[in-house]
Amino acid sequence: MDSLSRLTRLTRERDLAVAEWHAAIRAAREAGFSNRAIADVAGVSHVRVQQIIKGDPAYDPAYVRAHLAVNKARGKPKECSVCETTDPERVYDWANLTGHYDDITDYGRMCRKCHRAYDRERKAQIVRGQ
Repeated sequence: MDSLSRLTRLTRERDLAVAEWHAAIRAAREAGFSNRAIADVAGVSHVRVQQIIKGDPAYDPAYVRAHLAVNKARGKPKECSVCETTDPERVYDWANLTGHYDDITDYGRMCRKCHRAYDRERKAQIVRGQ
């Protein structure tokens, strides 16, 4: 087996293991265990447990891989396409624009403030059915 095939197989296995781990965390919470108790056993913060339980996409391996691919292909953003700031003190992200996470062209440069506002509005539109 060549190195790339082995890496592909191990990546799939890791993603399945992470999904199973997340399911176990959710099951423990449904069984009545507190986030802190789960965090102690899982070796993570109770905040991370809460984010996993809520289904925060930032802890989905495919989501993380997609964002890493954008950074690799397009570099780290250093400006915001919304408010047009280039302040070096600000944090900048690649914000997915339409939910097509595998398309590296479907991301815009945004400062963290604009990114969060954009995501909030997008989620609200989905809830409203727009």
